[in-house]
Amino acid sequence: MTTPRDACGPAFGYRPLGEEGYERLHTASLRLLETVGVEVRDERGRVLLAGAGAVVESVRVRIPRQVIEQALESLPKRFTLRGRAADGSLDLDVAPGCGYYGNGTDCLCVIDPLTGVRRRAVVDDVETIAAGCELLPQIDFVMSAVLPADAPLTTLDLAQFAAMLKGTRKPIVISSAEPGTSVPAMVEMAALAGGTGSFACLAMSNPPLVLDAVCVGKALACAELGVPFICGPGNQMGATGPASVAGSLAVGHAETLAALTVHQLAGPGAPALYGAGAASVMDMHTMVDLWGTPEGVLADAVSCHLAARLGLPSWSFAGTSESKLLDGQWAAETVTTLLLASLTEGTLFHDVGELEAGVQSSLDSVILGNELIDYVRRIRRGIVVDDDTLQLDDIALVGPGGDYLARPYTRRHHREMWRSDLFDTAIFDHWQAAGATTLRQRLREKTIELVRAREPLLDARTSRALDAFWTGG
Repeated sequence: MTTPRDACGPAFGYRPLGEEGYERLHTASLRLLETVGVEVRDERGRVLLAGAGAVVESVRVRIPRQVIEQALESLPKRFTLRGRAADGSLDLDVAPGCGYYGNGTDCLCVIDPLTGVRRRAVVDDVETIAAGCELLPQIDFVMSAVLPADAPLTTLDLAQFAAMLKGTRKPIVISSAEPGTSVPAMVEMAALAGGTGSFACLAMSNPPLVLDAVCVGKALACAELGVPFICGPGNQMGATGPASVAGSLAVGHAETLAALTVHQLAGPGAPALYGAGAASVMDMHTMVDLWGTPEGVLADAVSCHLAARLGLPSWSFAGTSESKLLDGQWAAETVTTLLLASLTEGTLFHDVGELEAGVQSSLDSVILGNELIDYVRRIRRGIVVDDDTLQLDDIALVGPGGDYLARPYTRRHHREMWRSDLFDTAIFDHWQAAGATTLRQRLREKTIELVRAREPLLDARTSRALDAFWTGG
């Protein structure tokens, strides 16, 4: 069963902080920006901030509260991120609480979709996974999944972008290591594939309290070209942020506000998403950046609510795992992060299907994520209580001790109950007679089936033209 997308705004949710907590956190970040400041390692960004009234000393910039507030005022509270379907069915209404889901980006390794073996990723994996996401109804936007080893570093982001354009018509979010220099080429590539306005660009700050040339360059390029901009701080509690959720949130919130301010000074009213902060914990036992800890999940939930409180759409994570294998830990972490994310006021949730703390990508895992998103969307819709659903007349007719198997309402509505083609619900004997398959085996079958169902979306001439942007051919 496929559950329809939610209307923006959760039916119900949880808030880890009260109003006073959100206000105190926001005020703390504004104070940091005004007194401690941020390093802005791009002269163009410093010039814009100085012109708005910020205090610039070398690369350190202290930004007054009113400058931040003016930027927040000019940011659009809602915009459309377009897909490439002619009827607009793949377009996303980007606003607080809409709850859209996408796969992850830039993993070094991949579980081979056909063999199931972990290996280094290549360009074809980007297209294959994008094509799989195209066929999964609960995956709303697509990221590059992997960093391909067979693409030149100088044009790697263009190789990823070309592969995604060939694999999917859904909106794309691209993360580039270039300081905005490749964004104009991407605009041209998207237009060539028939989808002007069909992608957003992700940047990352350099915590603590640094905006490097890549981050600022992408902010400026996106503002000038009207490409939706995302800045995620991604600090690590205990490493690049304080070893507390509140402290790391204050740092991450400050970085995001600073980046969005630069973006709005370059293009007032240009579309952007607020990147959730303090999304990970540095494990001092293993020195691994952990994503799915309770502290990380809480931090992202607070960030999503804080963005919504400011009226901004947000960028957060869900459906990811630290596990190296598709095992019980993987399933538990995937469902937990997806369920809790779905109860926030977040907008775009990325990294569905990633494993190994972002090192490994797996189409098998994305397929499980697709099924679980369908499940949590059903929960998020809640229930309707009215005369039709209460069925009091039917209850009276059946009376005590009866059953509802043959009732007209049951015949009309029993198919609306959530069901899964992936999870087994049969009794033991029937499950055993059908082959006694595990979830892992069923996922392998579905992955192979999905890969083989892939069909070209673009003609050969357009595909060659897109590849020429990164091959030079």
